[in-house]
Amino acid sequence: MTMEWLAKRYAIGLDIGDGESCLAWTDTEDHTEPVVYTRPVTQERSVLTATARARDGAWVFGEQALMVGDAVQFTVNVKRPPETDLQTPDSVLFAQLLLGEFFTRHPELRDDCHVVVGHPSGWPAGAVDIYRRALTSSTVPVSLLSESQSALVHVWERDTDGPLDNVLIVDVGSSTTDFTIIRDLEPRNIPLGADVGCREIDAELATSAMAALGGKPAFQRAMDRPDAAMLLRLACRRAKEAQFSGATFILHDRPEALDPALAPIFDLATGWLRTQDIKHLVARTGGWADRFEALLTEVRAWLTVPPALLVLTGGGSRMDVVAARCRAVFPESDLDHDPEPSFSVARGLAGAGRHQARVARFRQEMTGLPQIPEVEEAIREHTLTTFEETKQVVLARLRAAKTADWSKEVDSLPSSEADAQRTENGLDRIIRPHAEAICRRYGIDVEIGTSIKLTPGRMFTLNYVGRIAVASTSPQVLSAAASSGRPAVPINPATVQLLAKAVAGGVAAVRQHGFAAAVGRGARVGGKYALITGGVVAAGLAIAVGTDKVMDVRHRKAFLATVEAAELPNEFVADLVADLSSEISRVVNESVAPLLKLVS
Repeated sequence: MTMEWLAKRYAIGLDIGDGESCLAWTDTEDHTEPVVYTRPVTQERSVLTATARARDGAWVFGEQALMVGDAVQFTVNVKRPPETDLQTPDSVLFAQLLLGEFFTRHPELRDDCHVVVGHPSGWPAGAVDIYRRALTSSTVPVSLLSESQSALVHVWERDTDGPLDNVLIVDVGSSTTDFTIIRDLEPRNIPLGADVGCREIDAELATSAMAALGGKPAFQRAMDRPDAAMLLRLACRRAKEAQFSGATFILHDRPEALDPALAPIFDLATGWLRTQDIKHLVARTGGWADRFEALLTEVRAWLTVPPALLVLTGGGSRMDVVAARCRAVFPESDLDHDPEPSFSVARGLAGAGRHQARVARFRQEMTGLPQIPEVEEAIREHTLTTFEETKQVVLARLRAAKTADWSKEVDSLPSSEADAQRTENGLDRIIRPHAEAICRRYGIDVEIGTSIKLTPGRMFTLNYVGRIAVASTSPQVLSAAASSGRPAVPINPATVQLLAKAVAGGVAAVRQHGFAAAVGRGARVGGKYALITGGVVAAGLAIAVGTDKVMDVRHRKAFLATVEAAELPNEFVADLVADLSSEISRVVNESVAPLLKLVS
């Protein structure tokens, strides 16, 4: 999924609600608020979650589903956890219809987007997996995110003044009320609220309507239709929303387009609903508001400490009784209530998609630091400089000692810890300015950025330094130096290779000194010693005792001159640089993890 995010320019947030749905999209390369999609014919932004199939097989959705007078299938309230892969969930069909219309209107986004679909936090993991599999059959990349988490993203992107840690998200939907607590920027679902949603109010109103109107034959005949119960619940929901918002209650602005057999529901049920005090029904003793407050009390008992900020989202949060009961149960918490709660989840999903895309790009740029041409060349130059510095230390020891004492002198070279530290400091100076520039591009404070580790661990650096040191007396390197004509005292390449192999008798010295002693002076990774062509072992550059038996004064001078003229072969440098770059990428990939949540 990471590579998909990297390649896509746009993020689409799709909130499929039980009652209403919404789609929002954003450019992942800017920070503007996600745009809410407006349907071309009905001008819906909050889209009725309903589908209908006409007799000719065509599917329509939203408000248009109500206008199919001869529909052979009508579905509303499609949001329920799927139980099997054998049948496409109604919510997935609705998502496909909405996305299809959106891509028809915005074809430029179809091949350059990633879709983030929300799901209730309280859904079981198995249901979420089925939902994901059904959605990923789409032609565009799809990922899932809990709706309450997406609401927090939206709050974060609105730059709310309140704290964004120890936050309780209360998502009041039609089918469920979801609770998510955010602490240390980590979301945790609270397993409560799966049976408390605003649909209960609609169902209670529908039951009362049928009891009040059941004696009317026309109403009874209409209710005998297979889709009538869903339409009645829709009427009840629209009446509830109208009373809490203060808007005029209209079930549909084109009732003449509906099936005439359902007319009594419009004529009788809507008339009856206008006479009901639905606010009182919700707030009365034992009513929905009391059940909601009891649920809030359970949530408070579940939490160890009350939240610093309580975020209300979901269409149900538009009822003023929701905020009032939240304040009653959490009086010490600040309250954030989005003025357009029906859009907060979709906007948050799109914002989360943008964030994920930028996180993927940030990680890619950070782990690609060693491949920046300027950095790559600097690492190469650092490797060559380290070789020259190490070679001079080795030469100074060899020149000051008798040939017979070379093994002891080299065996007692100062610890390479200092060399490793200098290497790490040098690499950090090379890489950090580029890392800081990347952090700034992604909105991360540079002071935070400087806390990340950009260089390999000490064991790797010791191995790197040890491999370079060993190379200074490698038969391969010295033979190449002799052939180049650079040594001040000429020597036959074959001769210097034989002498180097004698010097490299350190293999025997390792066995003589013991493996444990060699470890303290040599380079080691994963318990293995770095091997150089010719059988040289990086064990503190141990030199075989008795070297003087094969090396006279002339050979000694020529050998030292050849060491001084030695250069690292290009292929050896390339291997070192590749290994070092790979390790830097691995370390950075691990160390930037805490910064990913700070990407903006």
